[in-house]
Amino acid sequence: MNKEYHPSVSIDFVLEQLKKSPKIIEGSFGKIGNTTHYFVVNGRKPISKRLHVINVDENNEINFIQATGLAINFSFITALMNWYEKEKGWKEGDYFEQ
Repeated sequence: MNKEYHPSVSIDFVLEQLKKSPKIIEGSFGKIGNTTHYFVVNGRKPISKRLHVINVDENNEINFIQATGLAINFSFITALMNWYEKEKGWKEGDYFEQ
């Protein structure tokens, strides 16, 4: 299966959803250069274990695996599945005609 089979996801959508999560420290979002975004999760563990880094590609998108993992961990999987269907024409593991 070719690596382009799964849809990539807009970083703007992902960040919008992450900012709604109560699990993340408000105001901890940042950006380094044009390709790296980061945020910090609430908790008592060392900062090195709570820091999340997201790298984007040249289209300002992140890959399917990372987007799905973030969606599961931060409770926006339904919104992500709806986004895949609406924006990429992808549902239940395959593309469809829009």
